[in-house]
Amino acid sequence: MPPSLSHIRTVVTAYLDRHPGERDALAGLLAALDTGAQPTSRTTFLDTSRAAP
Repeated sequence: MPPSLSHIRTVVTAYLDRHPGERDALAGLLAALDTGAQPTSRTTFLDTSRAAP
């Protein structure tokens, strides 16, 4: 079973409290959490910014 959205939000918030400079890097995840998307689903995201050449 994947982690719940509330658990992910709690962990990300705690991480950003310690590493506020990482907020931009986590913007996509934060936006997904705000919309109720399922970021743990393999079909939710296709990150083309890190695609292999």
